[in-house]
Amino acid sequence: MTMWLDTNVFWNKQFLLEIKTFSDEVAISSIVFYERLRQLLKHSITAADFRQYLENNKIYIRDFTSAEGNSIPQPIITDDKLWKSLARDAMIASHIGPNDIIVTSNSKDFIALEIPFKQILQV
Repeated sequence: MTMWLDTNVFWNKQFLLEIKTFSDEVAISSIVFYERLRQLLKHSITAADFRQYLENNKIYIRDFTSAEGNSIPQPIITDDKLWKSLARDAMIASHIGPNDIIVTSNSKDFIALEIPFKQILQV
């Protein structure tokens, strides 16, 4: 089982402290990496600093590949309104396997993407 982190989880300092106690793999999509890096760069935190933080906390970066891209439901890709509101979350959700969970503070988008509620941990 992999615990996937959504970008917004990085604002929850208490949860980030608890990650160190988890025995399951903790990972982020490369999409999350770059969303968070964009935020950090505004505060003069470098990509190297962020990568070091992730490594120190055993949070793995998993690339978004064409395999994940092919799993995004076609209605999200073809509907401009859905794409605008859900594209990045759809890319993040494409990593989630049947035994994985997504940790987020915004569960409604993952529910809209039909991720089963039992696989969503709202923090």
